[in-house]
Amino acid sequence: MQSNELNDIPVTRELLEYYKSRLFLAEQATYDDLFGRLQEIQHGLSRMHSLERSLQEAIEEIESMNEKNIELAYILKEVVGENIGLRLKVQSINQKNGYDTFNCHKVMSEYPKHKQYYETIISLLKSKIDARKKPLNDGKRMNELITKCEKLERVVSEGVHEVLRERKVRENCEVQLKEAILKLDFQEKDLKQKIDEINYNSKIRLDQDANEKFLLQQQNEELKHKLIECQNKIDNIKKHSYDTIQEFEKQIKELKRRRSTKINSELFTEIAFLYTKIKSIERIALKFAPLEGHRVNELFSDIEFVKKRAHHIENALFERKKKYKC
Repeated sequence: MQSNELNDIPVTRELLEYYKSRLFLAEQATYDDLFGRLQEIQHGLSRMHSLERSLQEAIEEIESMNEKNIELAYILKEVVGENIGLRLKVQSINQKNGYDTFNCHKVMSEYPKHKQYYETIISLLKSKIDARKKPLNDGKRMNELITKCEKLERVVSEGVHEVLRERKVRENCEVQLKEAILKLDFQEKDLKQKIDEINYNSKIRLDQDANEKFLLQQQNEELKHKLIECQNKIDNIKKHSYDTIQEFEKQIKELKRRRSTKINSELFTEIAFLYTKIKSIERIALKFAPLEGHRVNELFSDIEFVKKRAHHIENALFERKKKYKC
């Protein structure tokens, strides 16, 4: 699951460094926690060992005290037997002397050594009973410490298992990290190769564009010269056409003047010559003039106007010639 998630994430060097630092910090925090727990366990174990030693010493002391108690029990039995014998003697003495049998204070006052002996025995028994209570408390504390040590051992075991799991996860992450680094290096080399190819191709294209630009500049210069020549030709043609049109107008005026007097074959010949000349001017204009432009349109409109006028004059002359024949 972790490998699939890592494969889905886009890998970069910053992301890899970030995850490496996160893994290092997590591992360091885990190790610090485990070291703290191990120190607590070592402290608890040292206390447990010291308590075990004190417990062993207490057990040995208890055993010695038990031996002494056995000896004192035998002594007590002897004292009790002696006490029974002494009581029988006291009762017999009291009966002989007429004393009260239960007047113990009087008897004890007569035997101070026995009183001191009994008090010593009672104090010894009391001290031994107190000594027995103390080992019981030490045993309870020892049980508590043993329980705490077992808990610490479980915690250490869990911590060791957790460290092993984290170490395994870390090893897997390191393997994946190495694979990702290798993949990133391969992608980086591939990108560098592609960038070098793009730079080489762009350089070649720039050189080609520079050559094409130079050729286009030369073609533009040639076209500019041609355009200037065409413009000059158009100006010459227009000037020549204007002169021709003026000449045509003069001739037309002359023809009008002569029309009123006489219409002969020479007039038709001149009209035909003028019409042919207009046609030639039109062909020259169509050949050398550009397709669009204000002056070009004006030139062709003038030529068309002259053609119509010449055709109209020719028709009028032809009609008048018919009338004169009639």
